[in-house]
Amino acid sequence: VMSPAYTVMNLAGRDRFLADIRSDTGRVQAAFEAVTETTVDLCHAYLDVGVTGLFFSTFLAAKQYLTPAEYRELCMPFDLQVLRSVRERTRLLVNHIHGSDIYFDLLTGYPVDAVNWEDRTTAPTLADGKAACGVCVIGGISESVLLRGSPDEVRSEVHSAVTSTGGLRLIVGTGCVTPVTTPEANILATRDAVNGTNVGT
Repeated sequence: VMSPAYTVMNLAGRDRFLADIRSDTGRVQAAFEAVTETTVDLCHAYLDVGVTGLFFSTFLAAKQYLTPAEYRELCMPFDLQVLRSVRERTRLLVNHIHGSDIYFDLLTGYPVDAVNWEDRTTAPTLADGKAACGVCVIGGISESVLLRGSPDEVRSEVHSAVTSTGGLRLIVGTGCVTPVTTPEANILATRDAVNGTNVGT
């Protein structure tokens, strides 16, 4: 599920969105309100048919899009409205902080069970992120290694992720997505490496 701000940007186009958010804030907020209402309805529609968890992407919480103040004032209230609306109905609620140069610390208070970000390519490290957010973290493997690396390289990243976090409150995965073209050998190497480590709970 994409954040309301990201949906509005996709509808308006990046250039217009960034211009309007700084020159016509009231109009943009009205769009956010409408999209947030639809996003909440969509989430509950998923839950009504048996979905038990949601992956929420805060795509614009990064330096390349907005300042921390802009994200805090204009986007966070709508993120939180969506997350709070589904909090009691989900068994697993994940916040994915997309991109590089992300505002990780800004989002550590979101009411989620786990946080996912591209820890191999942007700060914070997996261990530092876990300490900062106080919930489960998802990551440890870079998409490029999973897609183009060897099984040994994949196993090395899994081992590093488990070692750095103590194997506690950790779901080993990529920092964003697992490409559909990922070699099966690397997926199996990930599974086998996790099974071969002393992962806690």
